[in-house]
Amino acid sequence: MAKSNFTAQQQAVFNRQPERWQKAILAGYPITIVSLKDDEKPSVTFNKENICLDKFAMESLARCLLPQIHEYFSNEENVREFEKWKKEQNK
Repeated sequence: MAKSNFTAQQQAVFNRQPERWQKAILAGYPITIVSLKDDEKPSVTFNKENICLDKFAMESLARCLLPQIHEYFSNEENVREFEKWKKEQNK
């Protein structure tokens, strides 16, 4: 990923990273940096187009998430919120 392709947010986050992370980003490694500060965007991702999970990794991730997904959607309020979100995304 070339620095010239960075968004303003990516550039600001990139500049605060250690040199080894900067080198990895520029080399094309997919990296997501998560901020827990209220005044910042929650996460910034670099090179996400280079993420490639094999079938085993995808299935393992799905197995981990499925119980939480079932629990979330067993609550009617969560279902309503999800439906509201879907309508907003279709606009």
